[in-house]
Amino acid sequence: MDRREFIKKATMAAAATAVVSPVSAMLDTISGKQCKVLLINGSPRTDGNTFCCLQEIEATLQKHGIETEIVQIGRKPIRMCINCGGCHQPGSKG
Repeated sequence: MDRREFIKKATMAAAATAVVSPVSAMLDTISGKQCKVLLINGSPRTDGNTFCCLQEIEATLQKHGIETEIVQIGRKPIRMCINCGGCHQPGSKG
């Protein structure tokens, strides 16, 4: 068994217990509203192990009728606040 295959199997086992149960409980409390789970990949490798894990979690959630979306942000620059005050301007997007 190679590394990727191990990660897939381990993720499927973890997703079945750690992800689906809390999400199912959450959906029961929302009572009829449609939810969507956002999976964020912060790794710079777009097809790496993190993405492989997220795909397995996504497949498990979709089997239970939960809509999902994977977003790749690992190669995008993320800047800290530079204290420009722009977020305090009227009509600013923050």
